Amino acid sequence: GNINLSNKLITKNYPAFRVTATAGQALATGDWRTITFASSVHDNGSNFDLSNEYFVAPVKGIYFFTAQVLYEDSFSEHMDDDERLDIRIYSITDSAVLGHGLYHLKHDFPDDRYLAVHCTTQSELSVGDQVRVDAYNGTGSTINTYVGTQTHHSYFTGHLVCAL
Repeated sequence: GNINLSNKLITKNYPAFRVTATAGQALATGDWRTITFASSVHDNGSNFDLSNEYFVAPVKGIYFFTAQVLYEDSFSEHMDDDERLDIRIYSITDSAVLGHGLYHLKHDFPDDRYLAVHCTTQSELSVGDQVRVDAYNGTGSTINTYVGTQTHHSYFTGHLVCAL
């Protein structure tokens, strides 16, 4: 498809994607880990690289991104007061955090709870810029992301707001 940038309107293959996690992921404590998204709900323009877990901007413009990761707090992975779980929308190209979300625990949680951490941002990208979602586990023990029979709990979505 052709992209018409003369009037800053893309009329075909408008960049937009939504990818989801299809399996839980163990996150060791104290490191940023890239979240694995194995399924594409839609990827208009084929700009999300599922094998490398990142979006590649096809045109210079302003993009809107949203990410969510659902964590499982089971008995073996108990989260306590003053621990935290983070996610970030991260520019691989610039080594920059574009957006950041966190859940900072203010009390001990009973076992078997689920915590969703959400992040939304709008960023200017150049052609070829790469963007991914990372998670940070600050609980002191390995925490698992949760994926049930439905795959809408952990996702990354984005679209072009306007070409520049």
